[in-house]
Amino acid sequence: MAFPVFLDTNAIYGAGLSDLLLILAERGGAAVIATFNLKHFPTQALASYQVGCIHPDNFLLDQLDLFPTIVAESVTGICGSYEHPPVTLAEFCDLLRRSGVPRFAAALTPMV
Repeated sequence: MAFPVFLDTNAIYGAGLSDLLLILAERGGAAVIATFNLKHFPTQALASYQVGCIHPDNFLLDQLDLFPTIVAESVTGICGSYEHPPVTLAEFCDLLRRSGVPRFAAALTPMV
């Protein structure tokens, strides 16, 4: 299953790549760019590329709404992959909250 999203790496490489990211997202067939840096992708810039922009918290909430079983199984699998040190589901949800997706973490907590 492919998700039509392009993850923004501006947080790592700097804002100078916004135009390149838009071109790559469009050519890659992405419907949206998931980014914490919404200010780097104004609506006017997105219009000509036919690509949307969404905050990761909203994107993850959308995925949870559309595919609750897959998301819950994925999170469980991620937690199970941590060995040194092991991470509980509650700890992982706390990590998500502190990483900038608090609404997703709150919605996910009762499910896992």
